[in-house]
Amino acid sequence: MSTTNPEEHTVNIEFETKFEQLTFLLDRFTLSDAERNLQPFAYEPRSQSSGQRAKDDVTVLTQHIVTETIKENLIDYDRALFVASNFKRSTSDNYDAEQFFLRYDVPPHQIIEDEHLELALNAVADAFRPRHKIRPVHFADLMYYDWNLSTSAERPYTNNHILQGWINNLYQLGLLKNSKMNFHNLFNWIFGTERTRIHQIKEGKPPKYDYITMHQKTALIELDEPNKVRSVFGVPKLLIFAEAMFYWPLFREYLNEGRSPLLWGYETLNGGWMKLSDDTTKRGLQGNTWISLDWKEFDMRFYFSLHRKIRAKQREYFTFEDGYIPSGEKYSEEKMRHEAKIINSTRTIPQSQRLERLWTYILDAVENSPCILPSGRVYTRRFAGQPSGIFTTQYGDSYYNATITLTTLSEMGYSPLNALFFKTMGDDILILLLGLVPPHQHDAWLETFSLIARRRFNAVVSIKKTKIGNGIHRATILSYINIYGLPHRDGNALLAQLIYTKGFRDTPSRAMARAIGIAYASGPFNDEVFRCCQAVHDKFRLLGYSPNEKELSWMYRANLFGNEHSLELSCFPSRIDVHRRLTQIPSRTLKATQRYWPDHHFHSKY
Repeated sequence: MSTTNPEEHTVNIEFETKFEQLTFLLDRFTLSDAERNLQPFAYEPRSQSSGQRAKDDVTVLTQHIVTETIKENLIDYDRALFVASNFKRSTSDNYDAEQFFLRYDVPPHQIIEDEHLELALNAVADAFRPRHKIRPVHFADLMYYDWNLSTSAERPYTNNHILQGWINNLYQLGLLKNSKMNFHNLFNWIFGTERTRIHQIKEGKPPKYDYITMHQKTALIELDEPNKVRSVFGVPKLLIFAEAMFYWPLFREYLNEGRSPLLWGYETLNGGWMKLSDDTTKRGLQGNTWISLDWKEFDMRFYFSLHRKIRAKQREYFTFEDGYIPSGEKYSEEKMRHEAKIINSTRTIPQSQRLERLWTYILDAVENSPCILPSGRVYTRRFAGQPSGIFTTQYGDSYYNATITLTTLSEMGYSPLNALFFKTMGDDILILLLGLVPPHQHDAWLETFSLIARRRFNAVVSIKKTKIGNGIHRATILSYINIYGLPHRDGNALLAQLIYTKGFRDTPSRAMARAIGIAYASGPFNDEVFRCCQAVHDKFRLLGYSPNEKELSWMYRANLFGNEHSLELSCFPSRIDVHRRLTQIPSRTLKATQRYWPDHHFHSKY
C-alpha cells in the first residue's frame, strides 16, 4: 500500500489531548493515496510570492496611536501591557494557507443510516420548511439581488488577461474608480456570460467546472500560538448564481418573516440575546439545560453522503412545475401560469426538467469543483469538505449542524425531536433540552454526546470550548455570553480587536469606525473598553478624520448587527445608545425587507 509522506501534510493544530493528536495522525497518515479525500488534479504555475507584505507607515502609526491610547485609559497598567504585547494578527503566508487547506484531507467515513438519522432529517426539514412551495426566480431577476459588489469576480474572470487589459483601459479613461477585477467593475460582463452558461446547463450541456480560488484569511492570535491562516473559497459566480435562483426566495421567507431555526434576526449587538431570552421564556424553557456546541474542523468533516440527503430534503421545498416567480411587467398569476404551460409545450425539454438539471448541477458543482491553491496546485475533494463562499454556505452549515446534533440527541433518548428548541448559525448551535441535566452530570453528558457524534459522523466536539448549563442565563452563542438578555464578551479580546484591523492596512478612519463598533460590542459590562474606544475615536476626530464604514463589514458578516447597516457613525454613541440597542427586540424594517426582496419587481413571494 502506497502512503503519502507525512511531511507533505504538516499542519499546525491545537489538540486538547494526546489521544486526540494520535487520532488525527492516524486519520491522516495511515491512508493510501486512493483513500484520501484530497486528490491532486492539476498544476497551474503561479507567482511564487510568499504572500507576506510589509506594513505601510500609516498602518504602523495608526496602530501605535491606538495602543498608546489604550494604555492611557486603562486603570490597570499591567492589563494594558498584556493587551498591547500579547496579541498579534497572524501573517498572510501562502505556505500556511496551503497547510490549512490540507486539513480537508479527512479520512473516509460511513455515515450510520438508521431511524435516528431519519428522525433527525425529518425534524430538521420540518423546522426549516417554508409555508408554501417555492418557485425559483429567473436568472435576469438576479440583477435585483443586493450583491456585495466589492468582492472578487473570481474565475474565469480574474485569470483572463484580456479582460484585465480592458478594465485597465476603462480605468485610465476615467470610467472606473479603480482597475480591480471585482464584481462591480465586471458586473454586466459577468451577467451576460453566466446567463449563457446557465442556459447551457439547462439544455444538458454544462460547461466544465471553474476552479475555486483559495484565498487567505488571517486571525487574531496570542503571541505564543502557532500562525493561523484560514482558507477562504473564492467560488465562481456561475455556482453562486445557480444557487441564488432557488434559494433567494426561500431565504426571503426566513429573513423577512422570521420563520426558521436560523439566528437571522437575532443579531447579537442588535438585541439578539434579548430576543432569544424572550423566546425561551414564552416557551417556558428559561430554566432548562442548554448546550452551546463547538465543533472542530466542521467544514472539513462535512461529508457529501449526508450533504446529498440534506439537499434531497431541501428539494421538497421547491416546485419546478409552474415556472419562475412572476416579475417585471404586471401580469396576473393566472396569465403567468398559462404562459409557462405554453412555453413548456413548445419545448422538447419541459421547463421542469431544465430546472431539475440546474438543481443537479448545483449539487455536483459544490462537491466536484477543483480548488486551486496559492502554489498553483489544484485539488479535488472526493467525499468531504464544504466550500465557504457559496450562496448557501451559512444555511448549508446550519442545516448539517442541526442534523448531526439532533441525530445524536435522538440516540441519547431525546424524543420527540421537534419539541426541542434550537437556534443555529453555521457551525454554532444552541439547544435547550426538555428538562434538566444535573450539574454534576454535565461532563459525563458531554462526553457521551461527543462519542456518539464521532462514531456516527466523524464529527469532533471541542470539549474545551463547548458549554453546558442550566438556565438560559450564562448561555453562550456566537462567542457572546447571555447575562439576563445582555451580551458579554471578554474585554481583552475586544481591546485586541481595537488595535488590530481585520484587513492588512489600517488608517485613522478605519480605527474610528472600529472604535464605534467595538463600543457597542463592549455592552454594559466593559466600562474600560468603552472608555478606550471613545478615547481612540475622539483622538482621531480632533485630527480631522471621520469613520470609514467599510471597516465594520466584518461585524455585519459575523451576524453582530444584521444587514441593516444602521450604525450611526457621525458621532460616538453614548452609554444610553448602546443600552438601547442591546435591549430592543429586533425586527426587520420595511426598508430592509424591500432591499432584500423588492416587491415592486416581484408579483409573488413564492
